[in-house]
Amino acid sequence: MTPKKYRDPLEILLELVLAESEFSVQQARARMSRPKRIS
Repeated sequence: MTPKKYRDPLEILLELVLAESEFSVQQARARMSRPKRIS
């Protein structure tokens, strides 16, 4: 398998989308694990 000189824009976009969704999942998980009352 030969290494590509430049990365596929679609591949980069997919990576960004995956990272973004993973981040939002972590945020949601943290929000759910946090107690709802802050008082």
